[in-house]
Amino acid sequence: MAMGMTGMSKCMSMCLDCADMTHTMMRMMLRPSGYDMTVMMAQMDACMKMCMACADECMMHAEMSEECKMCAEACRQCAAACERMMSAMKSMMPMA
Repeated sequence: MAMGMTGMSKCMSMCLDCADMTHTMMRMMLRPSGYDMTVMMAQMDACMKMCMACADECMMHAEMSEECKMCAEACRQCAAACERMMSAMKSMMPMA
């Protein structure tokens, strides 16, 4: 995000929150000890929602900020990757 732009505090905050959320998700996925599938699915869903919220916020500024446009695209790609991962994880879950 372009730091010199006024009125961008919400956008900047969303971008930082999204970065924190995706970093946490990555660390959880890479733990060698495995994970609880229910918790992982909830975290993945939250990550997906955070990415889409950030993308929506950044798109409000995309015409005046190339950084916001790139961030929105990256967030949408991350949300899509989370969705694909969730689908793959669901197929591995035992039937109840």
